[in-house]
Amino acid sequence: MKIALYTANFGNYEIGRPINAEFIKGIDYYYYTEGDDAKLLKINPYKYLPELRDYDVLIWLDGNIEPLAPVHHLINDEPMTVLRHLCTKYDDIYVELESKLRNPRPRTNVENIRKQISRYREEGIPARPNVAIGTGIIVRRDSRDICNAWEAEYKRVATGRDQQSLRYALYQLGEQVNTIPWSTISKKGASMFYHHNHREHKV
Repeated sequence: MKIALYTANFGNYEIGRPINAEFIKGIDYYYYTEGDDAKLLKINPYKYLPELRDYDVLIWLDGNIEPLAPVHHLINDEPMTVLRHLCTKYDDIYVELESKLRNPRPRTNVENIRKQISRYREEGIPARPNVAIGTGIIVRRDSRDICNAWEAEYKRVATGRDQQSLRYALYQLGEQVNTIPWSTISKKGASMFYHHNHREHKV
């Protein structure tokens, strides 16, 4: 079985940190630093990263997530695995989207989030189409259909956010994803991964 782990850090957005070789033993590691939109590599590696197309399993880590132990336990037989969001109130996608209006990140397009909320309501997207997720860790096994639909919605909403676009795509496809606990990552170091702050969010 061929496995690749990849991440991206465009524009020095994150502080690059080396990964302990023992934590990815037998796994090919790719670190991308150039391109137009790192999230497109995250969302649809099958389209934008031809060198990864022949792998059986692809593992994505956000640039601010540092492995503290071997990552092999993430591998499973599901088409896609993501993080289960810690805040279950965000299972309501409208509550989740409205929270992005109150606390937008520097790269978030607030006006487009308002348009996204309006369109979802007009389309009749239910409040809880699926569970709230995090995409800091993604494990894939030939999930091309999901990735294509996710990319299309990400580009359509143009908010700079990717989680809600994935939830929409999954709902439209009638798909579910496997989830792993948010406790897998921690800012206290007592977990399998350390969750660093983004460089631009540091005070």
